[in-house]
Amino acid sequence: MSANLSIRPAQVADQEAVLAFCAHIWDGHDYIPGVWDEWLNDPGGIFLTGLLDGVPIGVTRAFFPTPDEAWMEGMRVDPVHRGAGVAMALSAALVEACRARGARVVRLMTMGDNYPIHHICGRLGLDLVLRLRRRFCPAERGPAPAALWQLAAADLPLAQELFARPARGPRYLEATGGRYSRAGGVWSAWNEERLREHLERGEVWTWVEEGGPRAAAVVNPHRRRVGVYEVGLLEGPAPACAALLAALCRRDTLPPTAPDDTPGTRMFLPVGLTRLHRAAARAGYHTTWRGQQFIFERVF
Repeated sequence: MSANLSIRPAQVADQEAVLAFCAHIWDGHDYIPGVWDEWLNDPGGIFLTGLLDGVPIGVTRAFFPTPDEAWMEGMRVDPVHRGAGVAMALSAALVEACRARGARVVRLMTMGDNYPIHHICGRLGLDLVLRLRRRFCPAERGPAPAALWQLAAADLPLAQELFARPARGPRYLEATGGRYSRAGGVWSAWNEERLREHLERGEVWTWVEEGGPRAAAVVNPHRRRVGVYEVGLLEGPAPACAALLAALCRRDTLPPTAPDDTPGTRMFLPVGLTRLHRAAARAGYHTTWRGQQFIFERVF
């Protein structure tokens, strides 16, 4: 790494240079241009720029989904300067900034074949804690079945019981080490406070058959993709889970989306959680990419 590299909070003046090199990432489909202003003006986030001789050549960001959990995202380095240690320096600075801000844990998601990031995580003490496979079901227009019920805050005891029921094989929270996906792809620790929040927002759904609830799911709106929802937690017998997942793809009206987007419901399931993968496949949730997504985590 060059001794002339400096790292500081991102500034308005960095935008032109950063968006210029982001235009060469992901064949011009990088999401950074669409979130630049949001990240720059987020007082609760940490948005850093790396500069070489005063010129921005990399950025990274973290925010706090809960007061003591930090989520790292948006690592970008100018392709011209890759391999020079810029990503390592930015990541180290971000981890330290999160710890200084009071984070008890930092996490990030990356592709299973993104070996440079895996190496950086190892050097910074972030452990690989989850291997996930993504599934997606396009939305279908039509009324939801009567057996699909939305739970409310008063249903807390029922929701607790549904998510804690024994299952044939590992339960979702056992397979994820007590983590779940919230806010459309941000992984967090599951607890009663999280459950209360989702109930109050109307984001907990159950499938009712044979006179009672059989399966339950937490369903979050995706934080960036209009019309896309994410099943962040799922529990119950496989047949009831399949019925619940299929019902979650039914919409009275299909919302408008970006030109390259499809409205629907997605989920990330641990690779070894076979019974729920089979349930998702029966419900029409197909794997959209043969690779895996990894979650790395460091606890302070």
